[in-house]
Amino acid sequence: MGKQINYYMEYDSFVLLAKKAVELGCEILPFSAEVLKRGALDILSKEELLYCFHVPEAGEIKTEQRWGKEHVVRGYNASGATIIEAGFSYIDSKDKHITRARIYCITDYFDADGNLIKRPDCVTKVHESLARYVKKLAPYTEVEYKPANPLYDIIKEKNYITPQCLALVREQGYELH
Repeated sequence: MGKQINYYMEYDSFVLLAKKAVELGCEILPFSAEVLKRGALDILSKEELLYCFHVPEAGEIKTEQRWGKEHVVRGYNASGATIIEAGFSYIDSKDKHITRARIYCITDYFDADGNLIKRPDCVTKVHESLARYVKKLAPYTEVEYKPANPLYDIIKEKNYITPQCLALVREQGYELH
C-alpha cells in the first residue's frame, strides 16, 4: 500500500516541485539511466518523465542493472521506503492528450523475516509537504473534456491540474488520459 496523489502537470511546474523537494533535503534521481547520477535540479530533463526523490536520512537506496541500464530498486522493500516517486505529464501535441502523473510513496513493507516495517517518519513528512505543494501548483479543478471512448460525449470530473494543462484542455481540446 502507499500514499499517492494523481495530477496533470507540465515540466515547468514539475521543476518547481523538484525544487521544493531539494529544499526539503531530497536528492533527485531518474528511475533509470546508463549510470544513475544523484543530484539536484541539474538532473531533470524533459525526456525523462519519472524521478525518485530520495530522502537520505531515511536510508540508502539500492540499484540494479537491467537491460543495460542502472535502475533504482523501488517498491515494497527497504530501498523503496526511502524514496518518493514523482513525475510530470506527457503532453502529446500530435494526438492532443495529456497523461496523468503522480507523487507516491509506500506506507510499509515486510522484511525478510516477515516483520512489518513502517515508512520512516522523515519520508512521511517530506511526502506530506510535497503533496500540499502539488495541490498549490495543480489546484483541484472541475474539468470537462471529450474522452477517447466514443461511448461518451463529454466527461466532467475533478482533477488536480495545473493552469497550463487546464488551458490546453479548455482552449485546444486536449484529452486527459
